[in-house]
Amino acid sequence: VTGFNNGRSAVVSPLTGTKLSLTFKDGAISGTAGCNTFNATYTAGPDSIVVGQVAATRRACLGDGVAEQEAEFLSALQSATVWTLQGRMLDMHRADGERVLTASPRAK
Repeated sequence: VTGFNNGRSAVVSPLTGTKLSLTFKDGAISGTAGCNTFNATYTAGPDSIVVGQVAATRRACLGDGVAEQEAEFLSALQSATVWTLQGRMLDMHRADGERVLTASPRAK
């Protein structure tokens, strides 16, 4: 994940030292949210997506802002209704057009 909507109409980068990731496979999304892992179901069409309830582990997150980042990131993910791939970049938006998340493939 290269950016996510922090709930205050701004797309921000992950905090230094944290990793946000997403994997889509067989109707399920899983990944890391900064210090906890998460999963959710999803259904998708050519340009639409519905993300189900997100479940996350409940480790205590150390570091300034890490717990807040996780809550903001997971909320942004769950609010997505539109997704597109532009080249290798994933771009997700809410129904009102506001961007909620951007991601690119992990380098191998």
